[in-house]
Amino acid sequence: MRQPRTLIFVLIAALLGSNAWWAYQAVDAGITRSYASITEAETRQALAQTTALVRAMATGSYSRQALIEAARGPMPESEPFEKDGFVWIGQIGLKFDAAGTLLNLEAGSENLQP
Repeated sequence: MRQPRTLIFVLIAALLGSNAWWAYQAVDAGITRSYASITEAETRQALAQTTALVRAMATGSYSRQALIEAARGPMPESEPFEKDGFVWIGQIGLKFDAAGTLLNLEAGSENLQP
């Protein structure tokens, strides 16, 4: 009579453990998909902005204001701000010298806090 009771407890423990493992895997997969989706959206924004910059430069627009406006084109709701010598617009940062010449372009969401 003792063995069936022990077997039942072992099976219940195994069932609870496997259900907990599956629940953890489901939550982890959902979080991973969320982060991947956010990263994909940020990459698409950076690509759209970079493409707009290349198009503006192909037409001969190299002034600071023209490049900032070109980068804002795909993201008109994004307000430019300056941080660490870069003008950040959406997903990209533009670094200009005192004369307004573009020196560097950075991409990355870690710099998006003003």
